Amino acid sequence: MIYRSVDDFRMSSDDDSTPAKRICLESKSDNIDVADTLKNIQSNFPFFSQPKRIGSFGVDKEKNVSLEKEFKKLLNSDLNDLLYHRSDKNWNSSVPENVIDLKSGFKEWHDSFIFQSSVDDYRGLSPLIKWIQLTEKGIKNVDFVCWRGTLTRIASTPFEKQDGWKLICTRNGNTTFVSEIRTDKKMKNEATMTQRQLEMMYWGYNFEGYCCSATNTVNNKEQNGKKDWCVVFEAKLVDLNLMFAGEVDCSRPECDELIELKTSRIWTGAQSERSFYRYKAQKWWLQSFLVGIKDIIAGFRDDDGLVKQFTRVPVASLPRKSFSALRSESWNASQCFNFLHYFLSKLQSHLITKPKEVFMYEFLPEEKVIKISSCKESKERQIFVDSLALIAPDT
Repeated sequence: MIYRSVDDFRMSSDDDSTPAKRICLESKSDNIDVADTLKNIQSNFPFFSQPKRIGSFGVDKEKNVSLEKEFKKLLNSDLNDLLYHRSDKNWNSSVPENVIDLKSGFKEWHDSFIFQSSVDDYRGLSPLIKWIQLTEKGIKNVDFVCWRGTLTRIASTPFEKQDGWKLICTRNGNTTFVSEIRTDKKMKNEATMTQRQLEMMYWGYNFEGYCCSATNTVNNKEQNGKKDWCVVFEAKLVDLNLMFAGEVDCSRPECDELIELKTSRIWTGAQSERSFYRYKAQKWWLQSFLVGIKDIIAGFRDDDGLVKQFTRVPVASLPRKSFSALRSESWNASQCFNFLHYFLSKLQSHLITKPKEVFMYEFLPEEKVIKISSCKESKERQIFVDSLALIAPDT
């Protein structure tokens, strides 16, 4: 199926119709001018198959990869019942029966919090490559291997005005491997986080803990231990076969449907509603749509970290509601996915003649340009290259 409008954002099966034609990749320079690219790509939503779950793995705080299922998290049964069986029909919202204070436990967490530098914390594709090795999953027919977050970052580029990105890329056999590293700006922001910023980051962790806690409590020790559950997917974007993994918050207990958990400031008027659709809705939609998630469980909280409302947000509604709120200033889902396909195709055509060479692709939002260069020696580059040695090409 080829998606034709924001009203048609449901997943398709591979046999629905003929995929869209491959985009022309002719360019006068190696660098990519994002603005010029957007003028030439098609307007219809490109073919994107139903993402297929092909496995999962856990990563503990020591970064060990495990195939055991104890890492999997379930939406707690009371919240599942509240939002799926007893809520109203207006975005399925419910008011918490008890006060949920996301600040609870912050001091203990903060006292034990050790901020790792971006380089020290860099894992690259190592966990995903380790899963491929452990499961002996073949990648002969896979065009790209990466994280879900990398696809989200690329797809959001047409409407990104502040945050750049850097990608390390190489081709090994028939497959292109792509890994994101932090930009200098992001490293600086992380190193200078204020107490308030750390507190709000903790609120997100605590909300996940509450939603996945069998006892309906915040500040549960299991969540603060931070074990990640990652699911691996396969999907086809036009003519490109993708394998990617993403950390998944939880699934529903009765049907194993994947759920994304988010917090956001409660709306106090038209301005705060527009702010939500302008700055959050696009990434919420991209993160969920890429892995076939249908619902986001959102906790709308006040400035003191008190959750005032639980809301089940249908992922398919976000492009339409964003356009309704923002009109001509709205992000466009079709442009996001068409740009994603264009960029990946451009990347593939560049690397296919330079196997095993490592390149850096860097998006500069102030210039609306993606610069391409040979990747210099660095700790991140070495980790990235070493991880690929775990698997043989064309397996």
